[in-house]
Amino acid sequence: MGPEWGVAGDGVVRGNQMPTDDAAQRRLLATLTPNKPMPDTVVDAAFVHVLETVTQMAGPPIFVGWSMGGGLGQRLVCQRPDLIRALVLLDGYSGEKRFPEAGRWIDNGAISAVEQVAEVLVDRGIPLLNLNSATGHFSNTAHAGKLGETLVENVLQRRGVARTIWLPEVGIIGNGHMMFFEKNSDDIAAVLEQWIADTVLSD
Repeated sequence: MGPEWGVAGDGVVRGNQMPTDDAAQRRLLATLTPNKPMPDTVVDAAFVHVLETVTQMAGPPIFVGWSMGGGLGQRLVCQRPDLIRALVLLDGYSGEKRFPEAGRWIDNGAISAVEQVAEVLVDRGIPLLNLNSATGHFSNTAHAGKLGETLVENVLQRRGVARTIWLPEVGIIGNGHMMFFEKNSDDIAAVLEQWIADTVLSD
């Protein structure tokens, strides 16, 4: 978020949109919960149950996955595409332990089964939005706008519906990995809402 707790970054390498006042910091800390490593099979089964319940109530939902939740969304698409209407990745990470080596960039946005994910998205007509913050995560410094491009390119090559939006390209600057907590989060939500209106709800 910044070089240290409560200090804004430069908006290029580290975000500068995170509020630094005491009340905002307390709100952020209040959202944090203790956790421990859990097998993907357990996490996936829990979310499949949630998606089944939502689908019974209102039809397949739009799955929005932030950070490692992006990897979860990709796994669920492969397992139960009938339960997902559209897939949105917000700085989405595979969740796999693949990180760049010194001086070498890799796209850690797509899970290892990227071609399978792309094939399912296209075959089932599930649109994909890959939305990236200005500065991204520490593991993709200086490459924030490229995160998830492997998956997007695979979908487009198969003539599916996919798009990457890097926030600075639509005039939204300075955001870090936790963009939904930051001062201009309503502006980011509006970008997401517009994509849903244009791409998902228009059919």
